[in-house]
Amino acid sequence: MCPAAILSITGGLCELVGLGIVAAGIVRDRKRAGSLFADRPLPPRPERQYPAKRQPRSMTPLASGLPNHPATSQRALAEWVATIDAATYNAYFGIQKMLDAQLDESIDALREETTAADNELRGHLRYLLADSERDRWIGVAVLGVGIVLSAVGSVVGAS
Repeated sequence: MCPAAILSITGGLCELVGLGIVAAGIVRDRKRAGSLFADRPLPPRPERQYPAKRQPRSMTPLASGLPNHPATSQRALAEWVATIDAATYNAYFGIQKMLDAQLDESIDALREETTAADNELRGHLRYLLADSERDRWIGVAVLGVGIVLSAVGSVVGAS
């Protein structure tokens, strides 16, 4: 076999290998991008559990401990209403604090989940846009070597 034929065959093989490397990189990146942008299912709603309802308390101790004098009854009733008012006020803001704490926890969990998904997406995009470039350059270099060898083989064969 003459040197021109060997150079041409080697050049052609290098061109095919270079094209194969570039094509394989493109196919791999497309598969990765396809899996990256798949639709995510919605997470299920949390199952909520609540305590059983309470029965109202009996007010018999209030009624039994009071004398039948109207002024005493009115004063005791006013104190009782003030106590209930304070307890209701405190309970309302206690519930408000609990709801705010739960809301803050939910917001923090959502932020963490969103940040994790965003970081994963950025990592995949970084790979697709920057890291996979090395394989493509290797393929292009092998393709260039193949073209040069084929051209040299043609020149040597023509002489």
